[in-house]
Amino acid sequence: MDAVLIQELQQKLKREQARLRAVIGTVAKKEGKSYAPTFVEMGEDEEAGQDEAEQYIINASTEEALEPMLARIEHALNKMEKGVYGVCEKCGQDIAPERLRAVPEAEYCLEHAKEAEE
Repeated sequence: MDAVLIQELQQKLKREQARLRAVIGTVAKKEGKSYAPTFVEMGEDEEAGQDEAEQYIINASTEEALEPMLARIEHALNKMEKGVYGVCEKCGQDIAPERLRAVPEAEYCLEHAKEAEE
């Protein structure tokens, strides 16, 4: 694969990694290799308790949606370090550069990505 393309995609992945870490950091704290949603205490009256529960649900939903995205990006960056980036994890063939430009964290070629979604 073209070294210039890999460098371009690596920069894109690192920017997205930093953005996701920042967003996740506002709703969760790191615990080991994963994150746990934060619970913000807002007061002691009943309404504050409802607000706390609602905020916890929002935090948990946000963390649950973003953590897998971050994991895929970090997986792609690790593959770059190992020199195996851009190879389909199912068939071992190169992933098309156009696909990697669109989805830099892609693990599969287009054919196998469709199978993985089913």
